[in-house]
Amino acid sequence: MDAEKRVPIKLKPVLRKHAGKITEPYRIMERLLDECEEFEPIKDAHIRMYWRKDWQADVDGVVVGAQGAKATDRERLFAEEGGETVDLIILLPEETWPTLKDEEKEHRLYHELCHFAPALDSNGDQKQDEKDRPQWRLKRHPIVAFPTEVVRYGVEAILQRNERLAAQLEAIERPLLAGGDTNGQRDTGWRALLIAGNLDIPAGTLKALERKGIETLGELTDTINTSPLAWHVGVPGVGAAAAQKVSDAYSDFWTAHPEYVDAA
Repeated sequence: MDAEKRVPIKLKPVLRKHAGKITEPYRIMERLLDECEEFEPIKDAHIRMYWRKDWQADVDGVVVGAQGAKATDRERLFAEEGGETVDLIILLPEETWPTLKDEEKEHRLYHELCHFAPALDSNGDQKQDEKDRPQWRLKRHPIVAFPTEVVRYGVEAILQRNERLAAQLEAIERPLLAGGDTNGQRDTGWRALLIAGNLDIPAGTLKALERKGIETLGELTDTINTSPLAWHVGVPGVGAAAAQKVSDAYSDFWTAHPEYVDAA
């Protein structure tokens, strides 16, 4: 077969051991989990890493350095059939990883580990599914800034502005955004707000969400939390680019409406 017609395989597992030794990515990650007190809540999580090939820069010239995700039910099932367990996933750039300095490799893994946290119920206990498997969630970035913003106003101003935002985000993630569990009751408050009129997203994307029965912020929250990096896969008409616009608009909503954070 002509090589040009072959479909490239962009993912492959990072082996934990090679020639009897723990490989570098796992060695770094396991050291961070052991050394850093902030990772105590995720020490029992089963984290699997994959090499990601051919990561391209987006329209703003940003290239993903690494990416964390929750394992989907399908990924968990496949792992269990092979006698393994997976809760969380980290993707690493296959081409550029060997060129990185040791500090940069550690930094990227540290950053992705910071995204992981237990999904808690209203009592503060970690949620479990029907198979008694612990549930996890992805935390958003509490500090957000553009390079020119830092140059103009300074790092200290950015950090001060983000302190309040960090507290707000942490508040809305527990427990409602952690799982969106309303115990079968009708959505109220911010969860009942319609996506239309509250999120600035393209009309075609809005229609696709509505066709899937996703009309309110509560329904969108529940959908995103099923798989934060791939929630759109189950929504016909919403591709990766459209999903990113929805996620950006969703984050902008919470930044612009702290009053709903307090209500949550």
